[in-house]
Amino acid sequence: MAFDLAALARHWVHAHEEDSPSTLVYRPKGYALPPARGRKALELEPSGGYIEHGYGPTDRRVRDGSGRFRLEGDDLVLADTGGKERRLRILELEPNRLVLTKP
Repeated sequence: MAFDLAALARHWVHAHEEDSPSTLVYRPKGYALPPARGRKALELEPSGGYIEHGYGPTDRRVRDGSGRFRLEGDDLVLADTGGKERRLRILELEPNRLVLTKP
């Protein structure tokens, strides 16, 4: 299945309450998620860059990593600034939902 880069390139927030044992679920920034103590996020930029956001010891958002991303078939490949790559299979991409396989 071919996925649209324009639909993928946005700021996604981890909806951990929707995860399954084998999947990660993300919702777009601004989506009405229940309150949670820190949520990770994945910001995919139209230019091909990405930023991962986590949270620190005081529950403030911190930058966890960055680099470049690309699509290879159904795989989202994240290459960090050190050259290390992670490959996540895209299972579902809708305007309000992104589902990836757990690494």
